[in-house]
Amino acid sequence: SIRRQRQMCIRDSTVTTAGRARNCTVANTQVDAATTARVCPLVIERIRFNPATAADGTPVEARYGYRVDFRARS
Repeated sequence: SIRRQRQMCIRDSTVTTAGRARNCTVANTQVDAATTARVCPLVIERIRFNPATAADGTPVEARYGYRVDFRARS
């Protein structure tokens, strides 16, 4: 039988007023170095965010972090 093992890393970056990630970092990783190294480039290249907004609705840069879960087969 295939057993699945959950692994995760915490990713943090700045979301620009254009909704793009920059200054990405990975912390508390439980995955291998090669997978960890791919997280930020993929976030920067592929993911778009709705930027944070000030009280008047103007887009502002903000830090955003979340947990990335991986499921490894063993």
